[in-house]
Amino acid sequence: MIPVLAFLAMQAGAHTLFFKPPTFFVAPGEEVTIPLLNGTFEASANRIVASRMDDVSVIAPGGDHLDVDNSQWSYDEKISNLTVTFESAGNYVIGIATRPSVARIVADNFNFYLRYEGLDDDAKERIERGETEVDAAERYAKFSKAIMQVGDDQSDNINALLGYPVEIVPLQNPYALGKGDVFRARVLKDGQPLANELVYATHEGHYEISDDGIFEELVRVRSDENGEVEFVLAEEGRWYIRFIHLTRMGDEEHWYSGLLIFLGADEPRIPYESLWATLTFEVRQ
Repeated sequence: MIPVLAFLAMQAGAHTLFFKPPTFFVAPGEEVTIPLLNGTFEASANRIVASRMDDVSVIAPGGDHLDVDNSQWSYDEKISNLTVTFESAGNYVIGIATRPSVARIVADNFNFYLRYEGLDDDAKERIERGETEVDAAERYAKFSKAIMQVGDDQSDNINALLGYPVEIVPLQNPYALGKGDVFRARVLKDGQPLANELVYATHEGHYEISDDGIFEELVRVRSDENGEVEFVLAEEGRWYIRFIHLTRMGDEEHWYSGLLIFLGADEPRIPYESLWATLTFEVRQ
């Protein structure tokens, strides 16, 4: 069961976005419905409707961008589903970018949210600035990618750039690796390497909550000066790697002042912008 504070933090907008098909290994010519989870890697809290999607990309093994239209999306109560036919053998890169949304978060929930999502640097800054009792306003957008293996062939498009504000780019094909191998990736912001960024990864089934309600992932690592991270693929199964780039926008209302005036709220709030990135794939022995 998710602790109450963790649940409150999730309700404040702390939902990570993941493509999570039943398996990432499919046959050429197969039509596959791929769930898009907005929550944790275990369960989706709500769905992403078409009006919130800024971009949906499918890149075929040869590098061609395949057309995706609204008819390929279907919706359950809490999950969006993308149906794709994978015609050719090789690797497919699938990506989605959401339009920015705004959340208003009371101080205690925001403090917990920073800890829950592993935003340790931002939590420390908030303490050092004496702002832990001040509410926050957050503008956030999410960017998710998945790499599919179709048939037995592997292709060299796994490092294709989708041009999202934040992005995770594998530096080697995960389907050329197996359990116990080292996986390497680069994290980007605006197409440039992002140094000293906290990056997390885990596999399905490793879902632990500490005594104080903090989600504990298997891998916690900082990117180097080239934006690169590496970690051991300790188990078989479906994996994700993720990071959130959070920026404190300043001491004034800035972009959300009009919203607050409309809502009749004049209490001080510290504005933040968060950009969420994930990459999912599967590991076999």
